[in-house]
Amino acid sequence: MRILQINTEKTWRGGERQTVYTIEGLLDAGVEVGLVCRDNYPLHKSVRDLPVTIHPARNTADAVRVTSTVGRTYDLIHAQSAKGQSIAVLSKPLHNRPILYTRRVNFKPHGFSSVLKYNATDRTVAISTAIRDTLIEFGVRDVEIISSAVKPRDLDTDRARNLLESLHVPHDTNIVGWVGDLVPQKDPRLLVETVRELAKRRQDFVVVQCGNDQMGDKVRAGIENFGLQDRLRLLGHIDGVEDLYALFTVFLVTGNRTEGLNSSVYDAFAHNVPVVSTLTGGMRDSVADRGLTCPHSDPICLADHVSRLLDDAALRASMADKARQWALDNVTLPAIAKRYLAVYNDMLARSSG
Repeated sequence: MRILQINTEKTWRGGERQTVYTIEGLLDAGVEVGLVCRDNYPLHKSVRDLPVTIHPARNTADAVRVTSTVGRTYDLIHAQSAKGQSIAVLSKPLHNRPILYTRRVNFKPHGFSSVLKYNATDRTVAISTAIRDTLIEFGVRDVEIISSAVKPRDLDTDRARNLLESLHVPHDTNIVGWVGDLVPQKDPRLLVETVRELAKRRQDFVVVQCGNDQMGDKVRAGIENFGLQDRLRLLGHIDGVEDLYALFTVFLVTGNRTEGLNSSVYDAFAHNVPVVSTLTGGMRDSVADRGLTCPHSDPICLADHVSRLLDDAALRASMADKARQWALDNVTLPAIAKRYLAVYNDMLARSSG
């Protein structure tokens, strides 16, 4: 089986990391894999050492040309992003291969062009029930749910300590992790409000945000307004951010109903960090009964749960153990690759039939 993956994003976010994880899982399962990606951007650089055939593209138009040419040499095309879906569909008249699209965001598609794209897509995967329901409401049929994957690894605690020290974050206090870009679906406003509520209860913590800062100005204004400079630190994008999980006492999630899944939760599970989260959007799948949860827009509830965990080491340990076992049983690379292989085989069987 030969599968061509498409992801032409310039950034390094959850979708790009999951693209690499999918590729690694397929390679381990003996599948030949190709990748259409933007030339010399983070995704391209991250797969250079893997036994994958890379088809670099300069821009979207070039990616359509490349996919039109090389797509016919593969059995199936797997689009890992919305742009990837467009590229696969636009080039379909020339490659004539079945298209699978993995959707990771929980925004409802709109417009006639979206109708055309999904009609030309042979199968769609949603990474959570919330996304599946949104797609079904839009009119997409035959939607499979396959979660994001996690890749547990040994953490470099010394590197994590040195990193926090270099960023002037004290590591001799409770570190609460918040990993993700400052974008609307992750609700940075609720993050600020939760930290404000937690600071009313105690001062023995620092919340660290790791990720890009599209809404950074608004968050910094909130930090300044509420005097939270010592309680909430925006660290920005950090390579190898997983090492910081070794120092997190609690992991905090504030996503709203448009959050697709938040796969960073699985990193917390895999590395024994208990989770406090809103229970909206894709978090109904990822967190469920494996963390302490709150309704959306309830910073008091979130702060109460974080404070409770900071005070109760036994509860932290029991929650972390339960969540880690679930992650190892359900969302490791081999488990997710097996799910995708089943979908690939079914699609190819239908295509040949």
